[in-house]
Amino acid sequence: MGTLASLSELDLSSTGINELPDIVIESSLLRVLKIDSTFVRKLLAAIWKLKRLEELHASRCRSLEWKIPKQIKMLSALRVLKLGYSRICGLPDSISGLPNLQTLDLLHCDQLREVPKLPSSLISLSVSSKLMDRIPDISSLVKLGELFLGEGSQEPVLPVRDKIEKKECTLQLGSLLELKILQLSMLKIQLLPVGLHYLYKLKKLSLCCIHLKKLPRLPPGLFTLSLHHCKSQTMPNLSYLVLLSEFELFNCAVTEVPGLGKFKSLRVFRASHCDLQQVDELENLIVLASLNVSYCRSLERLPDLSNLTMLKDIKIEGCLMIPDDFYYVDSHLNLSEEQSSSLIEADSPSEVEYSKPAKTKRYSKPAKTKGSSFKGIEPIYEGNESGIDNIRSNDDQLKELNSHLDGGIKWRKIDEKFFISNKEIGKGSNGTIVYEGSHDGRRAAVKCLVKGHRDVARVEYQNLISSDQHENIVRYYGMKEDPNFVYLALEHCICSLDDLIQAKSDSSDNSVFPDDSPTMKAYKLKLGSVRGEMQDVNLWSADGYPSCQLLKLMSDVVSGLSHLHNLRMIHRDIKPQNVLITKNPSFGAKLSDMGISKYLSKDKSSLGNHATVCGTIGWRAPEQLSLDGRQTQKVDMFSLGCVLFFCVTRGKHPFGKTTEREYKIDHNIKDLSCVEFIPEAHDLILHLLDQDPKLR
Repeated sequence: MGTLASLSELDLSSTGINELPDIVIESSLLRVLKIDSTFVRKLLAAIWKLKRLEELHASRCRSLEWKIPKQIKMLSALRVLKLGYSRICGLPDSISGLPNLQTLDLLHCDQLREVPKLPSSLISLSVSSKLMDRIPDISSLVKLGELFLGEGSQEPVLPVRDKIEKKECTLQLGSLLELKILQLSMLKIQLLPVGLHYLYKLKKLSLCCIHLKKLPRLPPGLFTLSLHHCKSQTMPNLSYLVLLSEFELFNCAVTEVPGLGKFKSLRVFRASHCDLQQVDELENLIVLASLNVSYCRSLERLPDLSNLTMLKDIKIEGCLMIPDDFYYVDSHLNLSEEQSSSLIEADSPSEVEYSKPAKTKRYSKPAKTKGSSFKGIEPIYEGNESGIDNIRSNDDQLKELNSHLDGGIKWRKIDEKFFISNKEIGKGSNGTIVYEGSHDGRRAAVKCLVKGHRDVARVEYQNLISSDQHENIVRYYGMKEDPNFVYLALEHCICSLDDLIQAKSDSSDNSVFPDDSPTMKAYKLKLGSVRGEMQDVNLWSADGYPSCQLLKLMSDVVSGLSHLHNLRMIHRDIKPQNVLITKNPSFGAKLSDMGISKYLSKDKSSLGNHATVCGTIGWRAPEQLSLDGRQTQKVDMFSLGCVLFFCVTRGKHPFGKTTEREYKIDHNIKDLSCVEFIPEAHDLILHLLDQDPKLR
């Protein structure tokens, strides 16, 4: 490496090194040392001689197993010490002697049992460990502005009953008057710290407390409040939080939010996997800009949202009592055609998501005659109002099609080249149904969308036109409209990657339906058909390693994505359901569904900080979950990591079950143990799933 005597910053992050070269110590002027995401096992003993070292970054060094020696006090200039996601097992008492330490990150250091007294100079502190049972004393950290504290497991798992603290939390916060951000994940307590409401500078509060009996009075100046895994069924009236701008509930047992309508500053409301029965007061939140209600299965209704003129982003999914098509049949929602076209991909018909422009015009719902339907195109077969030739036509091409098919399949003619059957071969979001079809004599898959979503179809059409000259992108054949529907004819594929993996592995990790539901029964029949067609395909060898055929499919996905990125496109919805499998003339994989893909202009590297929240739940990158996240091509890299993990592990997901993924992605709680037997795969997926897009 040559001489490093004048080096001031050294960044070895994400390299394959397993030890630091001795020559690093020669750099007496070194101020910043970064070894994040490396295989370094221990730090050089002489590193404590770097008197000018101000920052030491060693996060995600999974091989790092050590107890920090007492010589750390010699680093008197140290301001930043980041050791998160490592296996350090202890801190020396001498750490309190670091006079300039401002940032200490010990997040997910799961071998850490206790934290000694810390220097009063700290401004930011993050500590969590599965083995840490005693809450550290932080009462002297009077300069602290940001605190994340987790005692016990960070997973939402119920602790042993006799280990639950029956008394008041021993954590003292009353002296931390500079605190602005507080995140507590404390699974063994029933009562929160006293004096919480005295923290007048606190702007962001996040609580994850399973056994919390009641919520105490909170600081009146809060901007953001997040409550996760709170099993108390009651919530106090929080209407005094007049400055609250963002409110999130995840897996909480409350049935209502008293005072919700008094949050006059609230711009973002999210509720997921909660027992909420009604949110009627939402209609009073006149500045609400984003609404997300997911898997609240007891929710009985939504209020009238038509007066919320600032509401731009809405996502409703998995709420069993709310009609799937409420967004255009509910008279309360005055959606324009532009709004309807902004619908975003979802995994099932119960998932609905759209982006609503600030200025809207009345969306007129077509009359539901026997020639039109919002659930598909089947009623069209009953008459001729739509302009499609009647099945009893004497058209020779129709006769030819119907003479070669059995099983009750009927065909319709859209134009001279375009034919569509009543055989459903798939479903998508936006009420999309995919039918068996024919275009210009070729077998085709025909996507049918209601006319209000014509812009979605046109975006996909334009994206396919510019990108489908690649063997790993689904080919586009043609597009046609009638008075009620838009039809896209695409290359016909046998099944999706999701179907193939599930059929070959019998995995049920992705199922959100009961085993005896009609949806699940139909799905099992579909998988049986896939097994028959793919009986000669072997995805895994006897020792569990991916077969050559599976490696080919994964390589095809990467190749297709690389092609899109070379065209400066962001797919934004990479998932197994959007990877289609072909067998004839050759076995391979192709990317599909580009209705929400975006082009980057030549002078841009991202879609900006205000890109619409989009993608499919459980497959989105962390920055896609945020209203102000910068969406770059790196969002596809994160989704790719999930897809590769899905392939290697026979249908598992790095962030767990469907109902857990969004929360775990947002909090970076992943389990890659299933791929540790292939070190190269583990390392690749670990980097693809990095929270920091720049490190993917």
